[in-house]
Amino acid sequence: MRSLVWSLAFLCFLVPGRAQGREFPTPTDNQAITDTPLSDPSELVGMMQLPDGFEATVFAAEPDIRNPIAMCWDEKGRMWVAENYTYSDHKERFDLKLRDRILIFEDQDQDGRFDRRQVVADDLQRLTSIERGFGGIFALCPPHLLFLPTVDDQVRGPAQVLLDGFETKGAQRHTLANGLKWGPDGWLYGRIGISQPSRVGLPDTPPDERAQLAGGIWRYHPGRKIFEPYCHGTTNPWGSDWNEDGELFFINTVIGHLWHGIRGAHFKRMHGQDPYPHIYELIDQHADHFHWDTGQTWQKSRNAAAGADALGGGHAHVGLTIYQGTQFPERYRGRLFTTNLHGRRINVERLESLGSGYVGRHEPDFMTTTDPWFRAVEISTGPLGSLFVLDWSDIGECHEHDGVHRSSGRIYRISHGKPELRSLDLSALSNRELIELQKSPNEWMVRMSRWLLRERHLAMEPEAREELLAEIRSVMEPHTTDKQNHLRHLWLVSTLTDDPLAHLAPEQWLRNTDPTVCRQLIHLTTDKLNSRSDWWKTASDPATLARDPRIRLALASALPSLDRAKRMELAKLLLSHPEDQTDHNLPLVIWSGICELPTDRLVSLFESCQIPKIRVFISRRVATEIHDNPQTLTQLLSIRADIGAAERITGMAQAFRGWKSAPKPSGWDQFFEQTADLSDQRLARMRLAILFGNKQIIADFEALVANPDAPKEQRRFALSSLVQLQPSNLRSICEKHLTDPALAPIAIRGLASFRDPSIARHFLTLYPKWPTEAREEALAVMASRPKSAELMLETLGETIPTEDMTVSIARQIKSLGQKTLSQKLAEEWGLINDSPVALRKQVELYRKKLTPALLKGGRPTEGRSLFQVHCGSCHTLFGQGGTLGPDLTGGGRKSIDYLVENIVDPSAVVASDHTLTMLHLNDGRVLIGMVRDRDNHTLALDSGSGPTVIPTTGIRREEHLAQSMMPPGLLDPLTNQQLADLFAYLQSDPDTK
Repeated sequence: MRSLVWSLAFLCFLVPGRAQGREFPTPTDNQAITDTPLSDPSELVGMMQLPDGFEATVFAAEPDIRNPIAMCWDEKGRMWVAENYTYSDHKERFDLKLRDRILIFEDQDQDGRFDRRQVVADDLQRLTSIERGFGGIFALCPPHLLFLPTVDDQVRGPAQVLLDGFETKGAQRHTLANGLKWGPDGWLYGRIGISQPSRVGLPDTPPDERAQLAGGIWRYHPGRKIFEPYCHGTTNPWGSDWNEDGELFFINTVIGHLWHGIRGAHFKRMHGQDPYPHIYELIDQHADHFHWDTGQTWQKSRNAAAGADALGGGHAHVGLTIYQGTQFPERYRGRLFTTNLHGRRINVERLESLGSGYVGRHEPDFMTTTDPWFRAVEISTGPLGSLFVLDWSDIGECHEHDGVHRSSGRIYRISHGKPELRSLDLSALSNRELIELQKSPNEWMVRMSRWLLRERHLAMEPEAREELLAEIRSVMEPHTTDKQNHLRHLWLVSTLTDDPLAHLAPEQWLRNTDPTVCRQLIHLTTDKLNSRSDWWKTASDPATLARDPRIRLALASALPSLDRAKRMELAKLLLSHPEDQTDHNLPLVIWSGICELPTDRLVSLFESCQIPKIRVFISRRVATEIHDNPQTLTQLLSIRADIGAAERITGMAQAFRGWKSAPKPSGWDQFFEQTADLSDQRLARMRLAILFGNKQIIADFEALVANPDAPKEQRRFALSSLVQLQPSNLRSICEKHLTDPALAPIAIRGLASFRDPSIARHFLTLYPKWPTEAREEALAVMASRPKSAELMLETLGETIPTEDMTVSIARQIKSLGQKTLSQKLAEEWGLINDSPVALRKQVELYRKKLTPALLKGGRPTEGRSLFQVHCGSCHTLFGQGGTLGPDLTGGGRKSIDYLVENIVDPSAVVASDHTLTMLHLNDGRVLIGMVRDRDNHTLALDSGSGPTVIPTTGIRREEHLAQSMMPPGLLDPLTNQQLADLFAYLQSDPDTK
């Protein structure tokens, strides 16, 4: 009921249209600028460098357009644009005193500048995307997907909430849900970033029935009211399109830029854990290159002297279109265009088939500009084949860290030659003429005519609908030998009807058609809209059907839509292709489709499986259920030893990571003997044997650790294994090796579970002789208990140099909750004050202290050393440092206010992936850090020196803190000169550090 009341309250405010006579709020600016954006069109386009024969025009500019964030088209060739004013700076995130709106622009004479402009709706907030259809406008306003019914280009009636749950509370507000676009299959697609983990569903859907999203692509079918995640991961996808074969591609920022949108795939993430528990490995990007030098810093790729032009301009990609028009020269057809935010350019990718999917090859940049305000956020192919670019028009890094400038905005048209002058009003065409347009070489015409036929079909009586489908067959079926015609026939019928199988006779199509068509037919007929999910089996011989890796990828994507028996049958077929084991996509997509099957079903697939990676995953999945389903692990071990023995060992070792012991499965002893010849698995086998209770092998590991002639990595592995398994004599083993530089860090970690304060005193005697890795480990161990932390503070500045005390260790000591310790920490190192009132006072104090005169004397070289001591263990700057916290190279480093806010009060706004967890362990320790991974049995906690795997049985209590890993008080121990030095380095450019 609370959800319903809130939604009604929200919609009382959101009745889009002309805001019921309310004046549209005047956009406000608070960004410090030294010059204003250029408004003379000749100056703006004169800054662009384009290939010969191309021309740019300013289609619209402020004050007619400001803060454009998304666009779509209508059947009259008009551009609909979403303006976003509510997006704000890092302090307030969204300014809800303002509103967002939707505009229409029309260029009647096709001269490259709009002739008519009208406001459709001006009472929206957090508007990130729009699309038209079903008699209205779909508006993505997180946390909602809204539908706004329209009549004569005006909103009529209240907004309807179609979906809710798109999170907006995270600190990384720029990764909001966005990107509404109609797919060729008739679904409405969207995107979302990983910093906004969301549970999305129809209104009033219970939380446990909602779909989990943490990055990737999702889709919604308005006719059937169905929502589903499509693929998962990446960072912040903000651009997508389909190629001529109907395959989805999307663009991304910070990590790999180009991704093939494969249904059911789980892609590499910038940070955080995939929300689905049995996804053990993630698919990397689909380009063979990056647009910055990953061996250096991505900021350097903006510097022409460092080879930026050859690389592509930087890591931030926004907007995407695959050119399928007829205006540009043929060499551009099928090329993927994306705007590069920091590089102020348009990158181009050549998509080539590779295995089951594609690879993107680097092509020369299409456009560059010297306009410092150019911040393109979307690119689209227009009705006559020109490119249209939405320019947010702003200065600074990105994300409004340096203030908000809402008074500017641009739309550019880039054309080749002189665009033809012709009517673009498709609404005047007959149904047959629209069907004929499905054969057009201009993809815009194909998509818009398909859209318009669907709108007409929705308004028809049942008899008229059947007549329209019959007319489609009569026009398009005679051309079934043409692959493109075949595909467009499939998409048109699937857009108009919920059961394309009833109209397409797939059995006949699959026998003699191109693999591309077969793949699309599989996509269209194995989703949640259809019940005939066994057609693939009856259509032809299954082995013949799976003849091509591209078809096998489509079948793998279909696995989750099949019932258990059919899924097993199809999985067995897909796993029988050994040539797929090195494919970029297939092993991991197949696994994501079967990983939720009962473990006994997975074991039945193991013996015939020809993909080693999936054998490892099956073994890992089965082993994790040793307590609940021990018989399945016994079944797995009973398979002949010459079939995937190494994969079984690897999978079990992964499953039992962090375990101290496990019940020995029946058949283990025999399996252990049968695999004695696997020399590369010798240590892993021994580790498992100890886990299952073989005490004799503990002695073998002890001997290996003590053997100075054994390879160092083997000795480290053996000692790590003993630390994990914790035999009764672990303390004596570890104490013997505290003076060995290679083994000391592991030995120190092994002594962490012992309460005896004499261990800490022993650490202090050895501390000056230890290498850095051992010192860091010792500090972390001593900071986890009150008595050892007290000893550590007593020697701070003597045995332990003050500079060795990092902020994460200080935070760890404060988390122990001992008043005397906190006081001593403040006396010896500095104050950590989490009081919001005190922190706000500190923010104002440092704002006043960091005057231009003080900062002028800053020395970046000295500041770099301070950064390495106080920040570098967690943060990366200029490509160097830790990964526990966010990369600081971007953001708003040039703003003193931004730096002070985030350093002095880091918990004011913090992303969910960088919040703290406090663990109270059964052995008396208190640990604090960020959870990197977890399953039903273990948890990996990162406190700054790498993840520590902890059995959940050893955790007495777990607390989730709404705090950043970075503690306040970082600046307090620094002198004025050190403050100037640190800030000079933080604000420096890569080449001046």
